[in-house]
Amino acid sequence: MKLRTRITLISLAVILAAILVSGCLLVLLSAQNSIQQAEESALSQSRYMSISFKNAVNESAFFSAAGNARSSLIQYLFREYARRTAGDADFILMHGSETVCNTSGYQPDILMSYGEIRTLGASYDAVEYTTVKAGNEILFLTRQAFSFAREPYTVYMVSNITQVYRGLQTFVPGAVLIGGLTAAVCVPLLVFLLKRALFPLEMLKQQAAQIAGGVYSERACPRGSDEIAALAQSFNAMAGAVERNINSLELKAQQQEMLLAAVAHEIKTPMTSVIGYADTLQRTRLTEVQQQNAISRIHTECRYMERLIQKLAKLIATDHAALSLREESTAVLLDEVRKTVVSGQGLQETEISVYSDGGLLAMDRDLMTDLLLNLIDNSRKAGSSHISIVAQKNDIFVRDDGCGIPEEKLAHVAQPFYKGDPSASRKKGGLGLGLALCQKIARLHGALLAIDSSPGTGTTVHIIFTN
Repeated sequence: MKLRTRITLISLAVILAAILVSGCLLVLLSAQNSIQQAEESALSQSRYMSISFKNAVNESAFFSAAGNARSSLIQYLFREYARRTAGDADFILMHGSETVCNTSGYQPDILMSYGEIRTLGASYDAVEYTTVKAGNEILFLTRQAFSFAREPYTVYMVSNITQVYRGLQTFVPGAVLIGGLTAAVCVPLLVFLLKRALFPLEMLKQQAAQIAGGVYSERACPRGSDEIAALAQSFNAMAGAVERNINSLELKAQQQEMLLAAVAHEIKTPMTSVIGYADTLQRTRLTEVQQQNAISRIHTECRYMERLIQKLAKLIATDHAALSLREESTAVLLDEVRKTVVSGQGLQETEISVYSDGGLLAMDRDLMTDLLLNLIDNSRKAGSSHISIVAQKNDIFVRDDGCGIPEEKLAHVAQPFYKGDPSASRKKGGLGLGLALCQKIARLHGALLAIDSSPGTGTTVHIIFTN
């Protein structure tokens, strides 16, 4: 089930439940209010009749009359005030258990025994009342007791409130109709509003499908500042990260393909040479000098492949290196590099000078030593007679007075297996991996490698620690 459908159904259920509950409460409150008003009106009418009748009796000649005259007088007064007060109510006067006057046709004492008796007022003028159902009618009855000349009298009132309940019964269908019309209006409106509100999610779904299909440049257009807009921004950030990672992986895959092609090409020449000399040794009668030359050549080519494998191993290892950088003294670093260079073979003709301001740099000293040694090796192969290494603040400079690099080749010198002069590099044992390795080590340190060179004046490599 779609999210929009689920939210719509849940919202409709809540709205219908709210309409039902509110309708029921409205009907219940209206019923209670109508019944209460009817009962209060009837009670007021009953109290008014009782008080008026009582006062009329007290002001009349009732107490001086005797026998039938007294009975006739009280009956007359009751009928007169019942007529004046009646409205939609009937009154009954009883003397003890004898009915003096009854305008209703009901037996109120019997009817009241069927209902729950409630009392209003103090004990001396209390009014008892109840509601009962008589056939198809609903009656509201009151009862109030008096004493005239020490004779007990009781005044009953019977009020027919059937119309009140019938009015409530007609109110219920109206409330149901209003609730139904409200729901009928709310349903399409809710569907429209939810469709409009969730439209950005539908767009995000389509854009996610496009990204899954390889269109990594697709972006959402967040509008407003609600949660969906925040989701769109997060989606864009995720899409950007995915695009960058994919581009990075594609670039790495491309570089690896190029690296493998270059490795195959670099190995082909020495392997051809080794196989050729080996075949010659096996199949041809050679003098001892020729045999030694062949063996020497095989040895040279094998050493070349060994260095190639070692460089490649270092180059690959730096891709997966997890550095633990520590503050190291540049003076100690340069001194170790100088000692390594001086003790090396084939560098006696090259002068090395180092200078450090004694500062500290965050580095992996072994990798940084390897970087500097690779730069010195490149300078030596370029025919340098003097190499200087200077460390100042956040910079290390390696300068030489070698043959230099043409400007058009500077952009390519850090590419794996790039050789400005392949034949010269081959003779000097160059592999074309030194600067590529140096650049990777610099990047692992968060540093930049800048090369400034021109033919005939030498080369300066500037290592800039940006952290």
